[in-house]
Amino acid sequence: VVDSCGVEVLTSNLGKTVHLQVESNTADLINELTWTDYGDWSGVPTSYDVYRSMDGVWDPTPIATGISGTTYDDPVDVLTDVSGGTFHYYVMAIEGPGNIYSISDSARSNEVVALQNPRVYVPGAFRPGSQDADVNVFYPQGNFISEKDYQFIVYNRWGSIVFESGEIYKGWDGT
Repeated sequence: VVDSCGVEVLTSNLGKTVHLQVESNTADLINELTWTDYGDWSGVPTSYDVYRSMDGVWDPTPIATGISGTTYDDPVDVLTDVSGGTFHYYVMAIEGPGNIYSISDSARSNEVVALQNPRVYVPGAFRPGSQDADVNVFYPQGNFISEKDYQFIVYNRWGSIVFESGEIYKGWDGT
C-alpha cells in the first residue's frame, strides 16, 4: 500500500465512506436525508454539513452545518421558484479532534437527487382592474412548476382562445 505521502507501507487502515440517501416527502414538501457515518478517522467525525443544488446551481454555503447525527429534513415548501422541483444534495463529513497527525480532514458523500411533484393552485375568481395586485390578474400558481412545458390558455365559451402564455408568472388581466 502507498500512503498519501507516497511511502510504501505494509498495512492500511480500513475506511467507510459516507453513503447518502434521500426520500421526497411530497405530502409535507420535505426532503428527508439519511447517511452513514464516515469510518476510521483518528479523530471522530463530529459534524456533517449538507449542501444543496437547485436548478443545477450549487450553493457554496451549506444549508445546514454542524449536524451531529446522520439525518436532516430539508423543508422545501418555501422554495417556490425552483423549476421542476429537482434538488441535488451531498453531505460533507468533518473530522473532529483527536487525529494523531494533528490535522483535520473531510469526506464527501455521494450525490443524490430528490424530486418534488409540482403543486398547482388555480384561483376560482379574480378582479380585473383592481388596485390589489394579488387579485387583478388570473394565472395558476404553485410550487415546482417547470417553465419548460408550461402553457396557460384561456378560452371563451365558444372555444376561441382569449389569452395564451408560456411564462409562469404572466397572467390574464381580463382583456
